[in-house]
Amino acid sequence: MRIVFDARPLRMYPLANTDAFVGGTETYVRKIALGLSKNHSVHVIANDQEGDQDRDGIYWWSPANFPTTCDVLVAVHDLTGVEDFTAHTLILMSNGIGANLAGNE
Repeated sequence: MRIVFDARPLRMYPLANTDAFVGGTETYVRKIALGLSKNHSVHVIANDQEGDQDRDGIYWWSPANFPTTCDVLVAVHDLTGVEDFTAHTLILMSNGIGANLAGNE
C-alpha cells in the first residue's frame, strides 16, 4: 500500500532534519511513518526537505516535487492541500481537536 503523509502545513519545526529540535507533532509523524514503512511504501512531504531522499525506509519529498497518487493520504495537521492528491482513503492526522473540528466533535 502506498501511503503519503502531506506534512506541508507543519512549518514551526523541521520534520525531515532528524538532528534538529522538534515538537510533538513532528515526532508523532516520524514514529507513525516509520512504523508503517515496515509493511508499506511510505512517503512524507516535508517543508525542510531539499530534494528527494530514501532514508530509513521512508521516501522524503520536498514541497516542490512529490507523488500525487496514493492509496492513503494522511493530511497532517489540517486539510490544506488535499486537492493536490488522488487517493482512495483520506485520514486527517490532527494533533488535537481545534479549529479543524470545532463544533463537529
